Amino acid sequence: MNKLLFIILLASGLWSQAQAQTARTFFNEALQEPYHLSVSDQKTTILVFPAPIASNGVDRGTGDILAKTVTGVDNVLKVKGAAPSFPQTNLTVITTNGKIYAFRVDYSANPDDRPIDMGKQQLQEAQAAFFKSRTLNDEQVEVVARSITKMTPFMTRPREKMFKMAAALDGIYTCEDVIFYRLSLRNSSPIDYDLDFLRFYVKDKKRIKRTAEQEKELQPLYVYKELDNRVPADGHGTIVIAFPKFTIADKKHFIMQFFEKGGDRHLQLKMEGNDIIQARQLKYKF
Repeated sequence: MNKLLFIILLASGLWSQAQAQTARTFFNEALQEPYHLSVSDQKTTILVFPAPIASNGVDRGTGDILAKTVTGVDNVLKVKGAAPSFPQTNLTVITTNGKIYAFRVDYSANPDDRPIDMGKQQLQEAQAAFFKSRTLNDEQVEVVARSITKMTPFMTRPREKMFKMAAALDGIYTCEDVIFYRLSLRNSSPIDYDLDFLRFYVKDKKRIKRTAEQEKELQPLYVYKELDNRVPADGHGTIVIAFPKFTIADKKHFIMQFFEKGGDRHLQLKMEGNDIIQARQLKYKF
């Protein structure tokens, strides 16, 4: 073999080996774990995203799956198999707020046909992570909530009245990584008020056109009701609700809703970011 050619080949091999040895790999923390999605050619799977899907924001790994947005509703995607069976593929969806959703797609003859709300999925994931890492345990959260009922209220708004029922925000407190809302319900009517359920969510102040889902529902860590679920006639009750600590932007509202069982005296409190940052810090030695 020509000596010059041998040297060139040797140098080329050493260079390739050096490249292979110095090639960088991705850290596990940088890799987004995909969701597993089962679809069939006989059922349509509905994915609901918390923000509109970006233009050209849907990418299918292969043509074995069909993915189509819904006309007039920019945050809903319909997914279906294109054939009775197909090998595993993937689906990527990018929304207008810059979020990327990755799915590993498999064929299933009988997949779950319930719509999948990705906003609620992410909320549950965030709460699960919070429960794992939070500094206050369940018993401590309850102790703080009960102690807040004995404190002097320092807020008078927001408030709402309806048919001699009134709801008001009395105070906001933080302890470690938990935020507590103290609320009062006053019944000035001769009819008991039976509370059916509570609902909490964050919502944009301005409506985004052609978007079906604009609300981010929040699940409390703990709810303390001084009088259980009943506010007696001409009576008053205090409620303390604990959440993972959070704030909101000026363009959003935090909304609390109270629904009456067997009646229409439904009340709503609407808070802004400036209300939340008035929270008072509490310190306990457990």
